[in-house]
Amino acid sequence: METLCDRSVNPDNQNVFLKMAYHNLIQEPLLSRQKKPSEEQSSIGWKVLLSVINILKPTNCIVLGVRNDKGFNKNMRKLKVTFQEIEKLQNKISNTKPRKAMINDVNICFIQHPGNYYSPEKWHNFLKEEMPEVMQFLNSK
Repeated sequence: METLCDRSVNPDNQNVFLKMAYHNLIQEPLLSRQKKPSEEQSSIGWKVLLSVINILKPTNCIVLGVRNDKGFNKNMRKLKVTFQEIEKLQNKISNTKPRKAMINDVNICFIQHPGNYYSPEKWHNFLKEEMPEVMQFLNSK
């Protein structure tokens, strides 16, 4: 997350860490970097994320990796959750189209995975537009 901020996150800033969590959508290691998550791995991941959302009650979620949108709509229907379907935005960032969705009242932004020719500055600007309150909080001193 630090690469998406205007500055480094200060580890002494307890407020940041009280309001931010990190969660792996895919719940097990992949066999190789080239291996993509299976449909079953994605389904388990979305189910676990719903549990995390119910516990932490976030307002926003940034998903690293636009490919994680695969199966989102199908899984949300299967889990009988109120959601807004994935919207693939037209403006490309680093040759990747960002995605947006909602689960209940939680805004979800899918951005390029940091391991795929990632441009933090460009994605930072996108998140400042899509989630201004989150980015302002992360960048506050």
